[in-house]
Parts: sequence; C-alpha cells; structure tokens
Amino acid sequence: MNNNEKIFINYSNHPSNRWNPEQRAAAEKYGRIVDMEFHKVSMDEDERDIEWEAYAEYCRIMALHPVAVMCQGEFTLTYVLIQLLQQAGVTVLAACSERKVEESIDAEFHLPRTGNSVDRRSHMGVDSNRSGSRNEVQS
Repeated sequence: MNNNEKIFINYSNHPSNRWNPEQRAAAEKYGRIVDMEFHKVSMDEDERDIEWEAYAEYCRIMALHPVAVMCQGEFTLTYVLIQLLQQAGVTVLAACSERKVEESIDAEFHLPRTGNSVDRRSHMGVDSNRSGSRNEVQS
C-alpha cells in the first residue's frame, strides 16, 4: 500500500463487488475500497467483551490508515467502534437502503421474516463526524 493512497474501508458483511455502480463510485471518491468482514458477535458477550472486540477491530482498521470507513453490522459493536473511529478523526459513513420484508405471525405468534434490503439511492449515507448533519455523496 502506498503511504499517500487514500483508503475507504467497507467494514460490513456486504462485499463491495456486489454494490451497484453508483454506490461504488460514491465510495471511491474517498479512496480505494478495501473490504473488511464485520466481526461476528456472540449473544453471550457482555459489555466488556464488546469493548475489547471493538478496540481490536479499531486497531485492525487503523493499520490501513483509512480516510473513511463504512461501518455497518451488529449494533453494540458498531456503536463502540464508531466512537473510537470518530475520536481518531476518521469519517464514518453508512449506506442507505430500503428494507423489503414480509412479516407474518404464525399460530404461536412468532414473527418469521423473509426478504432483503434493496439499494434505493446512489450515495453513501451519513457522515457521523458532523453532528446532526447529513453528508450525502452524489455520484
């Protein structure tokens, strides 16, 4: 990796090779896209475990010196990791999509879910370094 190269990290379980061209173009405005799989979080982990995992993932991400990170995954790890990235001055983004889900209630009142998320915009979403403001990157 060139020390002057700008890096956009896709820290999610959605590989960038499956993104639509508009989403890829929006991400590439920040730099070369590097996919990093979002860490698997166990239901048995407590707050301290999550904090340690977030710090370990933060170190792994920061080793690449990114200018921006799209961070999407399990909520508790995402929350802690975004705080660490923001404190380091890294731009943190989220992609916007429309969720298409059908819900039905079975005889025991369970809610099975089927469907998927469908991209509906050609930009990356929220720049969380700007409190309350929306930073949309148009292609």
